Amino acid sequence: MAQTKTSTQIRNMYCDLSCLNIKFYNVNLSLQFSPFMQKSPNGLNTYDKSKLLMTTIDYESAYSLYRAIEGIINNKYQNGVSLNIPCNDGMLILERKMDNGEFATFLVLTKNNTTIPFKFNTKIIKVNGSNDEVIESGLGVFLKTIEGYLTGINADRHLDKLTDDFAKLVNGD
Repeated sequence: MAQTKTSTQIRNMYCDLSCLNIKFYNVNLSLQFSPFMQKSPNGLNTYDKSKLLMTTIDYESAYSLYRAIEGIINNKYQNGVSLNIPCNDGMLILERKMDNGEFATFLVLTKNNTTIPFKFNTKIIKVNGSNDEVIESGLGVFLKTIEGYLTGINADRHLDKLTDDFAKLVNGD
């Protein structure tokens, strides 16, 4: 029997390396990486959607990402960390490592002999009378997006679509 292919957009995230498009796909979480192409004439990043890589992860993989990201945000991994998640003939890697003398967090998809990294953005808080503080803003957004997937926040619309698409498939529509 054929399977439905139902997706619902959740969020896009951007960095200077790539664009990360996050969707519900059937009952999984879909991650689509489009590599950076160039700056537009008005200075905005453009991304090459013709070279995108896509994968999906299930609830267990999403929870593994959730816990690893939570640890990064809570400063649990002082020397960096790497989480490898095999998926759809590829590898999804979350890594916290040194980048230009500072720790940075990347989500990397390697598939079909191609690798596209996504670097999570940060913001700096100026603290009076103390050292500035780095906020893991992009990583925090991604954490909350995964949390929403795991808890089913806003999944009603997607599940309704999935049910409708399945009914159409069964009825031959």
